[in-house]
Amino acid sequence: MKINDKMATLVNAQINEELHAAYLYLAMSFQMQDEGYDGFAHWFLQQYHEEIEHALEIAHYLQLRSGKPQLTGVAEMPQHFGKPIELFEAAYKHECHVTELIHNIYKEALEANDYATSSFFKRYIDEQVEEEDTVLGIIDQLRMASDKGLYLVNAKLAQR
Repeated sequence: MKINDKMATLVNAQINEELHAAYLYLAMSFQMQDEGYDGFAHWFLQQYHEEIEHALEIAHYLQLRSGKPQLTGVAEMPQHFGKPIELFEAAYKHECHVTELIHNIYKEALEANDYATSSFFKRYIDEQVEEEDTVLGIIDQLRMASDKGLYLVNAKLAQR
């Protein structure tokens, strides 16, 4: 069954949001690499790849439902986000924003009796719980480690 126009618009917005998140994490990775934090840079680069994968999966879903992915411009990213903990706090804030968007798609899909879209996005709801928890865990580690233990957290994230 063809996806309705309202749902296609929401799904397209999510594709572009995933690409925005990818660029955000790539910019963060570049900053961390420039500052010598190879582990943090690696973690953010892995997040970049994950967001690109999500954008492609969602676009493929839209095409399966006879929708057409429409890419919009991605805003320019900041070149500096602050100290490592500030990057992870910004990442957490962004993940919470993405969670809200996905919840909205799911809610709208249920209200429209679009069970295929609600089913597809259910896994993203579950994944967002994990994403938020992971980033909060890193923030907790950075707070406990303070500046003296930053190297240890950086080294741990290099193993991802």
